[in-house]
Amino acid sequence: MLRNKYLLSKKNQDHTFHSVVLAGVHDIKNLKMKIRDERKSEYNSPWNVAIDFKVDMSFSVDEISGMLADYESDYNTGMDIKLISRELRKYTSGYPYLVSKLCYLMDEELEQNFSIDSLEHAMRIILNEHNTLFDDLIKNINRYPKLYNLLERIAIEGAEVTYNSDSHNLGIMYGILSKNTKHKLIIHNKIFELRLYNYFIAEREIAKGSALNYKYEAKFIDDSGDLDMELILMKFQELMKAEYRDADEKFVEREGRLLFLAFLKPIINGEGFYFVEPETRKSSRMDIVVTFNKKKFIVELKIWRGEKYVQEGREQLCYYLETQSLNNGYMVIFNFNKNKNIIV
Repeated sequence: MLRNKYLLSKKNQDHTFHSVVLAGVHDIKNLKMKIRDERKSEYNSPWNVAIDFKVDMSFSVDEISGMLADYESDYNTGMDIKLISRELRKYTSGYPYLVSKLCYLMDEELEQNFSIDSLEHAMRIILNEHNTLFDDLIKNINRYPKLYNLLERIAIEGAEVTYNSDSHNLGIMYGILSKNTKHKLIIHNKIFELRLYNYFIAEREIAKGSALNYKYEAKFIDDSGDLDMELILMKFQELMKAEYRDADEKFVEREGRLLFLAFLKPIINGEGFYFVEPETRKSSRMDIVVTFNKKKFIVELKIWRGEKYVQEGREQLCYYLETQSLNNGYMVIFNFNKNKNIIV
C-alpha cells in the first residue's frame, strides 16, 4: 500500500502521502518498481487474507538475452547471444547475482570474451572465490544440521525428496533449494551444487583424511594437454581395490560417488571443471560431465543392480552421448558381488 501511495504521489494522484520509512528494501530503486498488476496491488483480499508476494526473481533465457543484446549493441563483441544466454541459464538457473557475476568476469577479467570457453573460465574463477553469497551458503547449511543432511542426500546419494512446506521451507527461503515440475527438491543451480560438492569433499578429507592415500604415479594429462580418462578410471579402480575392498554396499553407495569426485577434483583443478546432470541424479545412477582443454567427457556412475540394469545403463549413456554430440563415454559400476571387482 505504501509503495502504491508513493507511486501515485509522483503522478499527483495521491495528496495524502508525505513520507515513507524504508524497511527491508534491498535497493532503493525497487521502491519505484511496479511489481504487481495495478488492480491487485492496492488492497488486501476482501476475504481478509493478505495478497501473496509472488514474484519470480530469477532471469529467464529471454531476459538474459535482452541484457546481452544491450551489451552487444554497445561493444560489438560478436558473441552468440542465444548460445551464451542458454549456457548462463543452465549453470545459474537465472540466479541474478550469478548471472551478473559471470557476465562481469567475462567482460572485465577475460577481455570481453563472451564464448563458451570464457564462460567455463569464469565458472572456475567464481567457484574458487570468497564472497558474501557463498559465505552465507556455507554458514546457513552448518547452522541447520537437517538442511546439511538433506543437501548431502540430494547431492551425493541422489535421493528424490518430495517437497513439504513445513519441513523444507528453510532451504527454499535461503535460495539453496528449489522444486522441479514434479515437486521434487533440487539444488537451485549448478554453481551452488559444485560449491557444495567441493565443500563436502573438503569436509570429508578433514574428518577422514584424503581419499587419495593410495600411492600411485600416473600422468593423467597427455602431451596434448588432454585428460587420459581411461587411465584415471583404471587408477580409481586400483584405489578402490587397495583401500575399500572390504567396504560394504551401504558404505560405497553412500560414499562411492564422493570418493570419485574427490579423486577427480585435484586432477582437473584449475584447468577444468565438472558438474552432475540433475536429470540423471538418482539413487542408482549419476552422470558426471567433465570439461577439460575444450573437450567434454561423460562418466556415468552406477550401482550394480544386475546385468539387466547394466544394459539399461549403457542405453541411457548412449542416448545421453547422442544429445551431447559425443562418440565416447565411460561407465563406472560399483559392484558388491564378492566374486567380482568392486569397480567394473
